[in-house]
Amino acid sequence: EDTTIPITITGIDGDGPLQSFNLSSLPANGVLYLDAGLTQLALTGTNYVATGDARTFYFVPLADWWGTASFNY
Repeated sequence: EDTTIPITITGIDGDGPLQSFNLSSLPANGVLYLDAGLTQLALTGTNYVATGDARTFYFVPLADWWGTASFNY
């Protein structure tokens, strides 16, 4: 059974509201999605719109994997 983990990232822009996030790496031990329905993969090098200085992604770890996962934005 897959476990979906919502991950909300936040940021601050001194010039005003944060407009977007850009992923520079993806987690190695699972898949990161843009939506809770798991239909849109997150990609590096793409700007993802921020709402209220935040953006939620959805992480699905590989089967039978446990531990720490990370990605950069």
